[in-house]
Amino acid sequence: MIYILIICFIIIADLTIKNKIEKTKELENRGLFDGKIVINSLKNYGVSFGAFSDKPVVLRKFLSFFIVGGLIIYIFMLCFKKLNRISELALSFILGGGL
Repeated sequence: MIYILIICFIIIADLTIKNKIEKTKELENRGLFDGKIVINSLKNYGVSFGAFSDKPVVLRKFLSFFIVGGLIIYIFMLCFKKLNRISELALSFILGGGL
């Protein structure tokens, strides 16, 4: 159960940070904490590395739906499988960042 909460926390934090950057454009390309963290904004309209950015919107949406749907099914399958704590924690971070 804690791992589902970790996934939800990562998704909410990710969306909150992205919305904050979108609303305050002056944060783009600016260093924070004496330049230790630099925020850059880049729109990716394709999948990984913009691979399908030149394809029609319908195809991109279908691919996104298919991939996210597959991940959700995979999450539910993992709920019934016993993994060690490190694997569960690692999958929580991967899935939280990927969704």
